[in-house]
Amino acid sequence: MSCKTETCPFKANRPLIVSLIVSLALSVIFSALPFVFALALDKSSLPLALFMAWYSLFPPLVILLVSLWITAGKAPWLRASGAIWIGVSIWFLLQYLLSALAELSVFIRLFALPATLAGPAIPFLIAGLVLLAAGIILYIFGKRFAAPKAKPALAGTALSLLVIITFVLVPVFIAVTSNPPIKSPAADILPTRDQVFGYVSEVYNLGERRPGSEIDHKAIDFLEAKLRGFGYTDVRVEKSNFDYWEPIKWSIEVGPGTPAAWQPETFYVPYSGPTPAEGISADVVYIGNISSPDWQDVKGKIVLVDIPPTDVSWDQMKLFSYMAYEPEHMLKGWAHPYPIGWMMKYSSFYDKVESRQPAGIIGILRGYPDMGNFTYYAPYEGILRPIPSMYLKAEAGDKLKSQVAAGKTSVKLVLDAKVAIKGGESANVYAVLPGQSDKIIIFHSHHDSPWRSGVEDSSGTGMVLGLAKYYSQVPLADRPYTMMFLFTGGHMVGAATDKDFVERHQADILPKAMYDIAIEHIADDYLPPAAPTGNAEPRGVFITENPVTVALFSKSVAAAGLSRTLVFPTGTPLGVPTDAQDYGRAGIPVVSLISGPAWLFDEHDTLDRVDSARLAPLSAMYINFASRLGATPECLLRFNLTWAVLGLLIVMSALAALFLAYRKQ
Repeated sequence: MSCKTETCPFKANRPLIVSLIVSLALSVIFSALPFVFALALDKSSLPLALFMAWYSLFPPLVILLVSLWITAGKAPWLRASGAIWIGVSIWFLLQYLLSALAELSVFIRLFALPATLAGPAIPFLIAGLVLLAAGIILYIFGKRFAAPKAKPALAGTALSLLVIITFVLVPVFIAVTSNPPIKSPAADILPTRDQVFGYVSEVYNLGERRPGSEIDHKAIDFLEAKLRGFGYTDVRVEKSNFDYWEPIKWSIEVGPGTPAAWQPETFYVPYSGPTPAEGISADVVYIGNISSPDWQDVKGKIVLVDIPPTDVSWDQMKLFSYMAYEPEHMLKGWAHPYPIGWMMKYSSFYDKVESRQPAGIIGILRGYPDMGNFTYYAPYEGILRPIPSMYLKAEAGDKLKSQVAAGKTSVKLVLDAKVAIKGGESANVYAVLPGQSDKIIIFHSHHDSPWRSGVEDSSGTGMVLGLAKYYSQVPLADRPYTMMFLFTGGHMVGAATDKDFVERHQADILPKAMYDIAIEHIADDYLPPAAPTGNAEPRGVFITENPVTVALFSKSVAAAGLSRTLVFPTGTPLGVPTDAQDYGRAGIPVVSLISGPAWLFDEHDTLDRVDSARLAPLSAMYINFASRLGATPECLLRFNLTWAVLGLLIVMSALAALFLAYRKQ
C-alpha cells in the first residue's frame, strides 16, 4: 500500500530524512577531502596551508546552508531548524567516531584528518551531541510555535547575512589574522651562520653530555656563564635527580669455552639490568620478529629477536600535515629509517617478555646504517629494566641465528654497569628577559646528549643560544612578550628535568606561558652508505592546533625559504616526539621543530652532520614568527577552532531560523 497522505510518517518527515541523507553524504565527502588534497595538490602552497589550518570551519557551514535549502518552505520553521541542526551534528559526530577508531586503520585515520587538524576530538563529540539534542527538541516541539511576525524583506536580509559570513567575512578574517604588520628586525644583530655554528661547536666540544655525568655538569656551568655573558641578570639553575646508570664493560661471546667461540660487535641497551662482572651464560632461543614473536619457553634463556626498522617517508608524512613545504619537488619517494623505531619496538617487546623470565635479550637491528663502530644509544626513557639486553648488527645477528638453527648454542653475556637509584643529577638552565607583557614565549632545547652529538642536541642548544644573544640586544619596546631561554638537562633519561620544571612552575610560569618553541636536531640529509646530499634532513614542526598560529608559522617558513619543512598538528601518528611533550601535556601550546636522521643516537653524529647552511635562515624564521605572535591579539592565539565553529553555528542557525520563519509568511 502506497503512502500518499500527509499523516504518512515518511512524507511528514521527508525534509528531515532528505537533510540527514545529504548531510551524511557531505560529511563523508568532507572527511575525505584533506587527504585527497594532499595527494592531488602541491602542499608547498601557502594558501593551501591556510585553508588546511581552517578546514574544519567550512564543512559544517556548508552543510548548514545545504540543509537550509532542502528544508526551506517544506516544514514549520522551528522543525526545519531542528532538521538543520540534526544534519550538522552528523559532521561532528562522524569526525569524533573516526578519530576514536583511527588506531584500527590508516584509512580511518586519514578520514579523521579534519578533526586531527582542528585539535582534540572531544570538542567534536560535545558539539555533535549539543546540536543533535537541540535539533531533536526543536524538531519534536517546534511545530507548536508560530512564526514571529516580520516584514518579508527581513528574510532576504537574514539569508544575505548567512552568505556574507560564510563566503566573505570568514576568508577576510583568515587573511587578516595570518598577516599581521610587523617591524623588520635590525639586520646587524641577526644571528649569522658562523655565530650560531660557533655556539653549536662550543657545546659539542664539551664532550659526551649524558645526564648526571661530569661533562653534563660542565655544560650546565657553561650555559649559565654564557647567558650571563649575554647580559642576562635573571638566570636560574634548577637541579633534578633521577636514577643513574653508567656502563662499565659489555660483550657477547658465542660458544664460550669452545674452539669455535667468537665475539660479535655489540652494544648495550641503556638502563638494562647489569650482569655480574664475569657475565652470565645461557642457551639462546630465536623467536623471530619482535612485533609478532614466536613465543616459546624462554625462562632462564637468552632471547634472540629481530628488530626491523620503521621507515618514515615524505609521501606518507605530508598526508598528515598542514603544509609540506618543498617547492623544489625533490622528495617524492624519500624515506629513511626512523631513529626511535627500533627502540619503540624494543620497549614494547620488553613489557611482554619480562614476565616470561628470560636470562637476557639480544636484539638484531635490521636496517641500521653502517657508520663504523656500532653505538645505538636507545631507548632513553631512564627506566631501569632488570633483564640485561644487548644489540647486534644484521651480519653478526644472522651468523648467530644460523648457529641457533643448527643446534644448541650458548652465549656468555657481560653487561657490567653502575646503578644508583636517584643518584643522577642534572639541571635546567634558563634566563628570563622581561617584555611589555608578563606573558611568556619560551625558546628551548635540551643540553644533554648520548655522545658529543652535533645534532642531538648541540644544534638545538646552539640555536637557542643564538636567539638568546639576539634578543639581549632588542629594546624593551620591541619585545611584546617576556622571553625565556630554557635548556633542559634530562632528555636522555625520560625528560626527568622537564617533568620537574612543569611540576615546580604550576603556579608561576605555566599560567603565563603563551608558547613553548622547542628546537631540536638541525641535521643534514645523510643515510650511509650513500653520500650526504648537501640538503637538509626533512624536519617536522608540531604545532598545537590553533589555526592562526599555524598560519603565522607557515608564512614564516615560506618567507625564510625553509624547504623540506612539514608543519604538523600534534595529533599525528607520531604524537609529539620531542622535548616539548611534557609542556604540551601540561597545557602550554607548543611549536616544536625536530628532524629524525637514522643515526641520531650514534657516536658518529658529529659536527659534520649539522645542517650549518640553514642555521641563519632558521634563526631568521623564528625571529619573524615571534614578531608575528607579538603582533597578534592573544585571544586569537588561544582558542579552539571547534568551539569557535560551534558558536558561529549557533549564531548562524538563529539567522537561518528567522529566514525560515519569514519565508513561511
